Amino acid sequence: MFLIKTNIILHKGGINLKNKIIKLFLIIILILTAFTLLSKEEKQLKEEEKNEPAFEEITPPNKEDIKEINTIHYDKEILDYIKQQYINNNSINKDIKGWLYLKDYVNQPFADTPDNYQKYLRLNIYGYFSWNGIPFMSPSSKSTLNGNSLIYGHAMDNGDVFGHMIWLEDKNNFNKAEYLYVYDGFEDKFRIYELYTVFNVQDGQEFVQTKQFEYKDKKEYYEKQGKINKEYKERGINSKSIDDYSGNFLYLQKCAEYGNRLLRSVYGFHELLEI
Repeated sequence: MFLIKTNIILHKGGINLKNKIIKLFLIIILILTAFTLLSKEEKQLKEEEKNEPAFEEITPPNKEDIKEINTIHYDKEILDYIKQQYINNNSINKDIKGWLYLKDYVNQPFADTPDNYQKYLRLNIYGYFSWNGIPFMSPSSKSTLNGNSLIYGHAMDNGDVFGHMIWLEDKNNFNKAEYLYVYDGFEDKFRIYELYTVFNVQDGQEFVQTKQFEYKDKKEYYEKQGKINKEYKERGINSKSIDDYSGNFLYLQKCAEYGNRLLRSVYGFHELLEI
């Protein structure tokens, strides 16, 4: 009887030891599996980071990347990026005439089809339907960024196209806004602008003045244009004084709804430099 009891106890002890070994083995497998998955995820993240678009990789430039002309500092990396974006998009669609880049707010191509200027209101670069559309020039801009020019774009709820620009109606953001970089495909050049005003126009009742008004020569055009641009500064939600209200000005216009009135928010930029 004693021997039987002893055997039973030993048998039970063997089972407990076996269970412990199995549990330990499973724990080791789980740890190794978790480590393998984490390593794989880390590798995927590194690959995604490596394949991110160039504009997301733009960092504060090194000293050698900064150029200075008439005290205007610009980032050569951004210039290289917007030109490459223009080349890539224009190779797909010849209606693309340039690229807009304003850090934190805009990173978009723009189209110009003066005979059907709203062609890209709801079309993407491939000509397929898109709620976002593509920013497009007003026909009154006359297919040039010289003088006053105007580009329309949607303000999407998720911030796409001109959607993030609403934050420039905050005084602090307005004051901290960086330069607007533009690649001008009409003249194959870069243009660098500074934000100088944000104002509203009422839909269907008033329009940003570009080249609609009559003028007999270039001198008269810039005189009239200077008065218009100064008026846009004075009516601004946010604005800053500038030395010269004639020259080249670019206005980006989007829709914004305030109460029962449909207003169009307009962001005015004056040109600082051409490259």
